[in-house]
Amino acid sequence: MWISRTCAVAVAAVLALPARADDPKHADAEKHWSYTSGITPAKWGEVAPTCGIGTHQSPVALSTKTARAQPPPPALALSWNKAKGELVDTGHSEQVNLPPGSFLTYGGTRYDLIQFHFHTPSEHTIDGKASPMEVHFVHKAADGKLAVVGVMLKQGTAASVFAPVLTALPAQGETRAVEVDLAAMAPKSHRHFAYAGSLTTPPCSEDVQWIVMTTGDTVSKAEIDDFRKKYPKNARPVQPLKGRTVEIGP
Repeated sequence: MWISRTCAVAVAAVLALPARADDPKHADAEKHWSYTSGITPAKWGEVAPTCGIGTHQSPVALSTKTARAQPPPPALALSWNKAKGELVDTGHSEQVNLPPGSFLTYGGTRYDLIQFHFHTPSEHTIDGKASPMEVHFVHKAADGKLAVVGVMLKQGTAASVFAPVLTALPAQGETRAVEVDLAAMAPKSHRHFAYAGSLTTPPCSEDVQWIVMTTGDTVSKAEIDDFRKKYPKNARPVQPLKGRTVEIGP
């Protein structure tokens, strides 16, 4: 995820950073981790111990058959708006940093939307299936805790609401202004999986509230291809649940 400024260092220090999921410039220990060569996901524990020994790691395999029904009332409410953001190539993904204004409430706690970024293929699986891409919307509460909304992205036939971000991508380390319609990016159905997890990139900090929507969105083949030209694979494999409960909400 994960998740230009956020996600070694202590978890408290990581969560104090304003808005990133995986910027390699903020911690020397993170400089050399990768998805496909060198310090690959199986070795991330060498640069961030929690990645190797954590007990609440993400992503995970999700199942509509085994998830426990979430008790009413609905825990999730989204309040996303149009915004002018900053698109940056972090070296691990394409990420849009956002100004204040959009937020969600989950279980009575407000989390402000600070950024979103992409992975290919999807990091989570649903009923054993991965999607071509997954977008992570990273939110932060006043106490520094994170909630991340994951949305699966399948291949469609037309340009998508994500097209302003996924076309004309900046070079690594460069930024460009981008206007995004966050409300249009939210699935119409708020049915979702919920579980306690972690950042999906080093330092793999735990105590992240994960909300993965059961209904995804579509992006065009051209949009997927443009992203994969820069990032052919930037997804961490699924991690064991280790006794955690996954809920499914309305």
